[in-house]
Amino acid sequence: MFICHRTREVHAGVQRVFEYLADIHNLPEYFGQIPVTKGWFCVDASERCVRWGSQTSPYSGVLAVRRDQGSTIVDIEVHTEEAVDEKFCRTLDDTLEHIADRVEVRSLRAAS
Repeated sequence: MFICHRTREVHAGVQRVFEYLADIHNLPEYFGQIPVTKGWFCVDASERCVRWGSQTSPYSGVLAVRRDQGSTIVDIEVHTEEAVDEKFCRTLDDTLEHIADRVEVRSLRAAS
């Protein structure tokens, strides 16, 4: 099993970020092409995390939102059978970038 973990600060409130991630309808916005066709998606509001995985392979992941010294931090961790290379990790960085872009824009709209 291979694991890739990435972290990103997002300039929006913890609850706003979590609500965006917890809405399964937003998944294609930040993940782009979803690699799992038969999978599961689980929201844990008490831990502010979203877990997902495949029903046919050990592929799984978690997105967690936390507060750290006044900042909102999003962590993504993916577990896969395939070797994790720099390209795979850049894909997760892109995912975090998409999350930040969408949530920050929505926060700006809500504030105005």
